[in-house]
Amino acid sequence: DTTEVLARYHDPDPEKRPSTVLVYAVCAMAARNAFQMHVWSKRPAHETPNYNMGKALSMAYCLKGREQLADCFDEPTIDNCQAAFLLSYCNHQNGYPGVIYIYEWISFTMAQELGLYDEGRVLDTRESILVWCLYYFNTWYRVLQGVSNTSAESGQFHPNCPLPPPQPKPVLDFMDVDSAEPPQEIINYYVYTEWYCMIQLQVLRHDVMSRLLSAQAAGKQDTTLSMDLLAMQDRLQEFYDTLPVEWKNPDLESIALDQ
Repeated sequence: DTTEVLARYHDPDPEKRPSTVLVYAVCAMAARNAFQMHVWSKRPAHETPNYNMGKALSMAYCLKGREQLADCFDEPTIDNCQAAFLLSYCNHQNGYPGVIYIYEWISFTMAQELGLYDEGRVLDTRESILVWCLYYFNTWYRVLQGVSNTSAESGQFHPNCPLPPPQPKPVLDFMDVDSAEPPQEIINYYVYTEWYCMIQLQVLRHDVMSRLLSAQAAGKQDTTLSMDLLAMQDRLQEFYDTLPVEWKNPDLESIALDQ
């Protein structure tokens, strides 16, 4: 929640501010995204080295974050756990995929020590999002590598809590809303609903990949593959049927004009 993090960053009480490593991680991610979205994509390839300040800044923040993480590894907090997760993402985007698993292991270990994987533990929204994001990216790497989700490590990453569904879409009187900026409730609704759908699709994707890998190993002896894939197709249809109408066939121009 960027609004919440920014408010905490300016809080006069040092105890309420985000951890230093989280600040570095957010800066690393922001610098990397700025470079990728606003510089890299708009320059000819031969000019790229001259306009890579965003990447250089991101790497500098990543290095500072790594130093801070080494000092606070034995102090697991939600902030520090999120920071390790973001640093994993940033290093991957900056071209260093070899360290993904190090940061992933750190964030997962912190989450375990915080009790986020304990049986019967009721997580708040922020904690639920964190463990499901850890699962999402761990699964994403495994799907890309063609690794089955039947592995012990993948099972460890699967959260014990259900995926928290998004709240209903806010009903707002747009005559009373400042047209210069969308209301925060609307922004939160769309961001969280997209995240919720993305996680659901990842679970389905991983199940399909795992089933195909098991069929590949079994060869001709696998006689139920077609039926299993048809069942997964039905699950995908069920997912689509539960989507709000505007998510099934979005009229983006109308949404932009109205909201």
